[in-house]
Amino acid sequence: MYRDSAKDVLMHAMVHLLNRKSISHIRLSDILLESGVSKSTFYRNFIDKYELMNYCFSRMMEDSLSGMKQVSYTEKPHAIINVLQSNRQFFLNGLYDLNGEDPLKEYVYDYIYKFYEQQYLLRKDRSRLLTYEKLAVICAAGGFLRILEEWLKRPELLDLTDPEIANLEVDLLPDVLKCVCLQNN
Repeated sequence: MYRDSAKDVLMHAMVHLLNRKSISHIRLSDILLESGVSKSTFYRNFIDKYELMNYCFSRMMEDSLSGMKQVSYTEKPHAIINVLQSNRQFFLNGLYDLNGEDPLKEYVYDYIYKFYEQQYLLRKDRSRLLTYEKLAVICAAGGFLRILEEWLKRPELLDLTDPEIANLEVDLLPDVLKCVCLQNN
């Protein structure tokens, strides 16, 4: 049958399609034609095109981080930025859906949120965020996602290099949380 798994074939088809057009303009029939898999094979692996798109993002991140034995707090943002930069058109075409859904945007937000939460909890040696800390992480993750959107859409406006964007992500959370925590001590 396929040399690669059906998921891999579908992933490559989706990446190829999203590099050419918006998620809003990609139909299941486009994915099936591009991948050469059947509708039943698609639905055995994914609920819809959005789940496939999010799977593509996850795999891009996994592939980027796989060479690193232990990913540090400062290395992961650089890997994220490299993936976004290397796949800029994929992300631009996947971020916004004409139907008002933003599944990739939500998925990337969750990814950033979990990263910030994990790093903060590691520093505090705890398993749960306090309410005000959670609000600070929500603020930091949402703010950084907005910065990434602007950087992807109009990189010339921010006038920041890729490493500077990554360093901003590294520096943003501790500063936000420090301010929140100082006010609540």
